[in-house]
Amino acid sequence: MTPPPTSLWRDPAAATGLSTDAWRAETTEGVGTMAFRARRTGRWTDRVEDATAWLLLTAGMLMVLLAGVYGTAVHDRLTDQARAEALDRTPTVATLLNAAPTIGSDSTLSMPVEVAATWTDRAGMPHTGPVPAPQGLEPVPRIMGRDRGARS
Repeated sequence: MTPPPTSLWRDPAAATGLSTDAWRAETTEGVGTMAFRARRTGRWTDRVEDATAWLLLTAGMLMVLLAGVYGTAVHDRLTDQARAEALDRTPTVATLLNAAPTIGSDSTLSMPVEVAATWTDRAGMPHTGPVPAPQGLEPVPRIMGRDRGARS
């Protein structure tokens, strides 16, 4: 096989079989009469794909914005509800029925445990049920929490 003439190595248009002017027109985008289409895609499917991508991106950003607004509204409503419930509660004295157990783990020493207790609500009704208590607490009267009314 003989190597191609050196003129083909210097002139890429000759390698493709096109004239020099045709090769320049084919490889240079946005020159001459085609300048107005330099930034537009050529195929209609590309334009549909671009429009779809922009539409989905815009919808996603709108969803994030709406989720933030909705989350802020829910947070405000729950904060107001917690404030109202805190005002409704009154301290009560609970008597433990059993000693609170001690869990032998370093990671759970500060965690309260559930212990059976009795207490009287603000209406004078006695109740029995589990209450949170510090680990190792002995069964003596103690202020354990707040009562919102009848819970049995």
